[in-house]
Amino acid sequence: MIFKIIFVVIFLLNKQGENKVLNQDLSPAASARGQDTTTTTNTTNETEKKTVLYPIKQDGKYGYIDRSGKLIIKPNFEEAQEYKEGRALIKKNGKYGFIDVKGSMVVEAKFDTAHSFSEDRALVGTNKKYGFIDESGAEVISPRFRNAYDFSEELTVVQYDVKYGYIDKNGKEAISPRFMYASNFLEGYACVVFEQGIAGYINKKGETVLNIETFPDDTDIFPCTSFVDGVAFIKKLDNNQKLKWTLVNIEGKQVSPLQFDRISTFSEGLAAVSIGEKWGAINKLGNLVIDTKYDYVDSFYEGAAAVNIGEKWGYIDASGKEFIEFKFDNALEFRNGMAKVQEGKKWGYIGLDGKYVWKPTD
Repeated sequence: MIFKIIFVVIFLLNKQGENKVLNQDLSPAASARGQDTTTTTNTTNETEKKTVLYPIKQDGKYGYIDRSGKLIIKPNFEEAQEYKEGRALIKKNGKYGFIDVKGSMVVEAKFDTAHSFSEDRALVGTNKKYGFIDESGAEVISPRFRNAYDFSEELTVVQYDVKYGYIDKNGKEAISPRFMYASNFLEGYACVVFEQGIAGYINKKGETVLNIETFPDDTDIFPCTSFVDGVAFIKKLDNNQKLKWTLVNIEGKQVSPLQFDRISTFSEGLAAVSIGEKWGAINKLGNLVIDTKYDYVDSFYEGAAAVNIGEKWGYIDASGKEFIEFKFDNALEFRNGMAKVQEGKKWGYIGLDGKYVWKPTD
């Protein structure tokens, strides 16, 4: 089993640590119900943005169901992602585009790569260059970057030839490209790595607000995470010269012992951590609230987290109580009361009661 470690880092930067296999081929999908797939310039209304649909795969194609398990958009796409801001990323004829909640194509499937919408912008790639479109499909930032990430707090990380900097939603340079690596802003701060091999946090003016001691050449692991709930993880050498993670506040004060081998970001006040090979969870005070006894603990959403013991997955609540039995071959987080789970090679959806809303299909 391959495990997932969540870091808020730049798009296309090698993902840090080991990644849990989330899905067979999560990406995008296109039109449905046989509707006209001509690109329109309709904007997303508030009702559409609140509509919740879930991608399913049936007979080799992707479509969408609602919370009750009713098929809303028939399987007609090569790939399909979850809806964000009223748009879903889909793949059709080998290219990526976007559909609305009715299954109508609103952004033509013409991109080599794409990300879901974030803050009314979607990252798209053509000929290995990246830019951004708005919800109508209009190009607002031309594809000129080597790498880029989704927008967060009105800014995003972009890579020029080598170094990373930040731009605003109109493509204007906000912080000059002078970093070897950089994460997006959360809670007003971003983790960056300077050319000298020193890591630290900057504010939106590009000013360094916290330096982290020089870290070893550890290119497989990004040395710090974004701040969530006022705390962040940084990686340091312990007394035995082994790299470990610890929790710090924005002043740089250590909140937890320097003892974690792997970590995730905070979600709903908890963060999964491992000590040795076993996983548990801590609160933002650095206290271990779920014992390190699992082979993996995913992030908490809607009061639940997927956990792994041996070859099977189940769910625990925020107190550590196991409330959905360990019977799945893979399991993802709950979103709007439903979670995607795998049995064999097939995926389905369950509710918080553990019962199937959509039985596994291929």
